[in-house]
Amino acid sequence: MRAPLESYWPGRAPERSARFERSAQSGRSTQSGRSTRSGRSARSGRAPVWIVVGLFVSCTLWLVSAVAHEVEAADFAVVDPRSSRLDVQAGFVDPRWNDWMAARLARLPRVSALDADGLQRIVDEIAHMPFVAQVGTPGVLWPDGLDLPLCLRRPVACILQGGEYTPVAEDGTLLPGRWPTPPWIRVGVGIEEHVGFLPVIGPNDGALEIAEPGDRLVELRHGDALAVAIEMQAAFGREELELFGPPLIDASRARQASLEVPGVVLYGEDRRVVWFGRPPNAEAVGERPSAAKWAALKKAIAHLRGVNDAVPPVGARDWSFLDVRFENGDIRWRDAASSDDAKTPAKKKG
Repeated sequence: MRAPLESYWPGRAPERSARFERSAQSGRSTQSGRSTRSGRSARSGRAPVWIVVGLFVSCTLWLVSAVAHEVEAADFAVVDPRSSRLDVQAGFVDPRWNDWMAARLARLPRVSALDADGLQRIVDEIAHMPFVAQVGTPGVLWPDGLDLPLCLRRPVACILQGGEYTPVAEDGTLLPGRWPTPPWIRVGVGIEEHVGFLPVIGPNDGALEIAEPGDRLVELRHGDALAVAIEMQAAFGREELELFGPPLIDASRARQASLEVPGVVLYGEDRRVVWFGRPPNAEAVGERPSAAKWAALKKAIAHLRGVNDAVPPVGARDWSFLDVRFENGDIRWRDAASSDDAKTPAKKKG
């Protein structure tokens, strides 16, 4: 029986054996017999340490396995993609984007919070959604949550589809959610953030009728109109957007702008027309700077303040046409046209 103890406790078994041998050599058989019986009794009354440790480890493993089984059965550490939502502190988020995301994530199975591949499939699905520009590094919110930082696309314009308006992001991506009219939403970034209308990408000839969310504007004329819309929102404040209304931007002949060809044309409310020239994304020698064009348009829009009041304020004056391509561009005042009509004698009926 000593060999197993010696092999398991090499530092202590020889000492126990040595004490037992000294007692046997004392020459007192009675004492020796008692010592032998007491030694056997001591050894038989104790469980070997390796048995205790083994039982402890076995119990621990059983407990962990049982808890893991209960956790799995109770869906304690399972991420359910269907419960996702967008948590945005600032900027524009269409509430319908949550429905869009939930509908697509519902096609994915629930995954364990410890399943890296399963969580990555959720991240990849979200990254391909039209309103998501970029995804960050995901983090698990124990026990059953997934935190995924997102950079969302922001709408800067819209297109007409089937009598409704679909938002368009800065990179030309069509976003989910249609509106009955050009949406009046939060636009701009940071301290320049304000609310206003989204300009309409023209010319509304049906070319974008079947485009879907996630598609991008690829035609040059649409890209030119989008460039004008982006710059317009950067140049205008809430008041200018409200007074001028949501313009339709037609850039069909933007690259052929000349003295006779107006280039980009803006169609505002109340049949106001603005000749803009070449778009800001086109390199053109001799073109008037865009900042000067927007300044001229803002100056003309300022005259519209209170123009429909019962008693218009000083300086209020309506107009129908503006050419901002040149420093001294033309402007046509509506009251001047009315005066000219009044001065023209009526023709006699024959």
